[in-house]
This record gives sequence, C-alpha cells and structure tokens, in this order.
Amino acid sequence: MMAREKTRLEGYDASATYRISKAHRASLAYAYTKGRYDSNGDGSLDARLDGLNVAPNRLIASWNANWSDKLSSFIQVQHAFSQDFDDPAKEFSGYTLADASLSYKLGKGALRIGIGNLFDKDYITYYSQSALVEPARYFAGRGRSVTLGYSLDL
Repeated sequence: MMAREKTRLEGYDASATYRISKAHRASLAYAYTKGRYDSNGDGSLDARLDGLNVAPNRLIASWNANWSDKLSSFIQVQHAFSQDFDDPAKEFSGYTLADASLSYKLGKGALRIGIGNLFDKDYITYYSQSALVEPARYFAGRGRSVTLGYSLDL
C-alpha cells in the first residue's frame, strides 16, 4: 500500500583535508540529516522520518600516508551518532568502526591488504535498529574482515 505524504529532508555535509606533509594527509567529514513528514494529512510536518528514510549522522576521520615510493597506508574511523525517533522501538544506539589498508607496489602491480572492522566491534546495523522493527530483519554488523588483493599494471 502506498501513501503519499508531505515530506522534508534537510541536512548538510562538511569536510576538510589537511596535508600534514608531502607524504601524509588527514581528513575529517561530518554529515547531518533530519527528515519530517505529515503523518495525519493535515499539511503539517508533525513526525520524524525513521532510519528507512534518513541516514545516521556521521563523523569520519581518515589518515593517508605514503611511507615510501612503494609503501602506503590508509586508516579510517567512522562514528554513527545515536539517534531518537518518534517510535521508541526504533532508537539507534550508534557505533564506531575502524578500517585500515596497506598497499605495496611491486614491479608490475601492487599488493594490498585491507581490514574492515579492525577491532572486531560487535554492533547492530543502523537499518536493523531504526528502519523496521522486525525480528526477521534484525542483523548484526559484519565482524572483522580481511581482504587480500593484487592489481596488475598493464
């Protein structure tokens, strides 16, 4: 069943990058979103949109380093801020995750290793907590994952 309701999404993104040296760069980004809709058809935006329609407010910090002509690294930490919604069952508790990667240039390509969720943080996804309150759709976030890759320069 489809419902057409007056809706308003507002937000902003801000980011900054600082070059520490020729080989090191740090970045910071923040995103804020809020949304409201007319829940009873009276033309007034009287209710907050939930996690199905609005992304979490997020802060992301990263550091990129070129240690030599061959070796580089990247570290990123992202924090999704806790958020309340009109339905208390959809309250989002927030979480912080860290990722890292290392790249080494070889003669004809590069070898890369990446680690997602570096500290193996246990968390429940934003969508599971704040979009649909349904046990069949309640998922834990991905644990630590390691990816190994090789790219070939042609």
